[in-house]
Amino acid sequence: HTRCLDFGAGTGILSLAAARCGARSIDAVEVDDAALYTLKRNIQVNELDANISIQRDLASCEGQYDVILANMYMDVLLPSLSSLVRRLRANGRLWISGFTIEQRDEILQETRKLGLTHANSDTHDGWVGMSFINVSITGDRH
Repeated sequence: HTRCLDFGAGTGILSLAAARCGARSIDAVEVDDAALYTLKRNIQVNELDANISIQRDLASCEGQYDVILANMYMDVLLPSLSSLVRRLRANGRLWISGFTIEQRDEILQETRKLGLTHANSDTHDGWVGMSFINVSITGDRH
Protein backbone atom coordinates (compact mmCIF):
# COMPACT_ATOMS: atom_id res chain seq x y z
CA HIS A 1 0.00 0.00 0.00
CA THR A 2 2.00 2.96 -1.29
CA ARG A 3 1.07 6.39 0.03
CA CYS A 4 1.93 9.30 -2.27
CA LEU A 5 1.89 13.10 -2.07
CA ASP A 6 1.71 15.12 -5.28
CA PHE A 7 2.68 18.64 -4.21
CA GLY A 8 1.71 21.26 -6.78
CA ALA A 9 -0.47 18.71 -8.54
CA GLY A 10 -1.61 21.01 -11.32
CA THR A 11 -3.88 19.05 -13.64
CA GLY A 12 -3.01 15.79 -11.85
CA ILE A 13 -0.74 14.08 -14.36
CA LEU A 14 1.69 12.90 -11.66
CA SER A 15 -1.15 11.79 -9.36
CA LEU A 16 -2.64 9.75 -12.19
CA ALA A 17 0.76 8.28 -13.06
CA ALA A 18 1.31 7.34 -9.40
CA ALA A 19 -2.07 5.60 -9.34
CA ARG A 20 -1.25 3.71 -12.55
CA CYS A 21 2.08 2.65 -10.98
CA GLY A 22 0.33 1.16 -7.95
CA ALA A 23 -0.09 3.94 -5.38
CA ARG A 24 -3.38 3.36 -3.56
CA SER A 25 -3.55 6.54 -1.48
CA ILE A 26 -2.63 9.87 -3.06
CA ASP A 27 -2.93 13.39 -1.66
CA ALA A 28 -2.90 15.89 -4.52
CA VAL A 29 -2.13 19.43 -3.30
CA GLU A 30 -3.00 22.34 -5.58
CA VAL A 31 -3.87 26.00 -4.89
CA ASP A 32 -4.78 27.25 -8.37
CA ASP A 33 -8.55 27.21 -9.02
CA ALA A 34 -8.30 26.52 -12.76
CA ALA A 35 -5.85 23.67 -12.20
CA LEU A 36 -8.11 22.28 -9.43
CA TYR A 37 -11.07 22.15 -11.79
CA THR A 38 -9.02 20.19 -14.35
CA LEU A 39 -7.49 18.00 -11.64
CA LYS A 40 -10.94 16.97 -10.37
CA ARG A 41 -12.15 16.31 -13.90
CA ASN A 42 -9.08 14.22 -14.79
CA ILE A 43 -9.57 12.06 -11.69
CA GLN A 44 -13.23 11.45 -12.62
CA VAL A 45 -12.49 10.65 -16.27
CA ASN A 46 -9.69 8.19 -15.47
CA GLU A 47 -11.70 6.05 -13.02
CA LEU A 48 -8.71 4.68 -11.12
CA ASP A 49 -8.68 2.26 -8.19
CA ALA A 50 -6.57 4.65 -6.11
CA ASN A 51 -8.00 6.95 -3.49
CA ILE A 52 -6.97 10.43 -4.69
CA SER A 53 -7.72 13.14 -2.16
CA ILE A 54 -7.50 16.79 -3.25
CA GLN A 55 -6.08 19.30 -0.76
CA ARG A 56 -5.69 23.08 -1.02
CA ASP A 57 -2.52 23.25 1.10
CA LEU A 58 0.24 21.10 2.53
CA ALA A 59 -0.91 21.71 6.11
CA SER A 60 -4.05 19.67 5.34
CA CYS A 61 -1.95 16.58 4.66
CA GLU A 62 -1.32 14.35 7.67
CA GLY A 63 1.11 11.53 8.24
CA GLN A 64 4.04 10.41 6.17
CA TYR A 65 4.43 9.31 2.59
CA ASP A 66 6.34 6.61 0.74
CA VAL A 67 6.66 8.83 -2.33
CA ILE A 68 6.52 12.60 -2.73
CA LEU A 69 6.30 14.17 -6.17
CA ALA A 70 6.82 17.88 -6.85
CA ASN A 71 7.05 19.41 -10.32
CA MET A 72 7.32 23.17 -9.84
CA TYR A 73 9.53 26.18 -10.25
CA MET A 74 12.46 26.74 -7.92
CA ASP A 75 10.88 29.76 -6.16
CA VAL A 76 8.12 27.49 -4.79
CA LEU A 77 10.08 24.25 -4.52
CA LEU A 78 13.06 25.44 -2.50
CA PRO A 79 11.10 27.02 0.40
CA SER A 80 8.89 23.89 0.54
CA LEU A 81 11.64 21.25 0.59
CA SER A 82 12.01 21.06 4.36
CA SER A 83 8.25 20.63 4.85
CA LEU A 84 8.15 17.94 2.19
CA VAL A 85 11.08 16.00 3.65
CA ARG A 86 9.43 16.02 7.10
CA ARG A 87 6.55 14.12 5.53
CA LEU A 88 8.77 11.53 3.85
CA ARG A 89 9.03 8.11 5.50
CA ALA A 90 12.37 6.44 6.13
CA ASN A 91 13.54 4.99 2.82
CA GLY A 92 10.85 7.06 1.09
CA ARG A 93 11.47 8.62 -2.31
CA LEU A 94 11.32 12.29 -3.22
CA TRP A 95 11.06 13.08 -6.93
CA ILE A 96 11.36 16.74 -7.92
CA SER A 97 11.48 18.57 -11.22
CA GLY A 98 10.75 21.95 -12.78
CA PHE A 99 14.12 23.62 -12.27
CA THR A 100 17.01 24.26 -14.62
CA ILE A 101 20.43 22.69 -14.97
CA GLU A 102 21.89 25.88 -13.51
CA GLN A 103 19.83 25.36 -10.33
CA ARG A 104 20.79 21.68 -9.92
CA ASP A 105 23.72 22.29 -7.54
CA GLU A 106 21.54 24.41 -5.25
CA ILE A 107 18.99 21.58 -5.05
CA LEU A 108 21.74 19.05 -4.31
CA GLN A 109 23.11 21.27 -1.53
CA GLU A 110 19.67 21.75 0.07
CA THR A 111 18.68 18.09 -0.12
CA ARG A 112 22.03 17.06 1.37
CA LYS A 113 21.37 19.41 4.33
CA LEU A 114 18.01 17.71 4.80
CA GLY A 115 19.59 14.25 4.98
CA LEU A 116 18.52 12.94 1.59
CA THR A 117 20.67 10.76 -0.65
CA HIS A 118 20.66 11.58 -4.36
CA ALA A 119 19.43 8.54 -6.31
CA ASN A 120 19.37 9.77 -9.90
CA SER A 121 18.90 12.70 -12.28
CA ASP A 122 17.67 13.27 -15.79
CA THR A 123 17.74 16.37 -17.97
CA HIS A 124 15.68 17.42 -20.96
CA ASP A 125 15.97 20.71 -22.84
CA GLY A 126 17.75 22.36 -19.92
CA TRP A 127 15.25 21.17 -17.27
CA VAL A 128 16.12 18.68 -14.53
CA GLY A 129 14.28 15.89 -12.73
CA MET A 130 15.92 14.32 -9.67
CA SER A 131 15.06 11.60 -7.21
CA PHE A 132 16.26 11.21 -3.64
CA ILE A 133 15.97 8.63 -0.87
CA ASN A 134 15.32 9.50 2.76
CA VAL A 135 17.94 7.35 4.47
CA SER A 136 16.96 8.47 7.98
CA ILE A 137 16.01 5.84 10.53
CA THR A 138 12.72 7.40 11.57
CA GLY A 139 11.74 9.44 8.54
CA ASP A 140 10.86 12.36 10.83
CA ARG A 141 14.09 13.93 12.02
CA HIS A 142 13.80 17.53 10.85
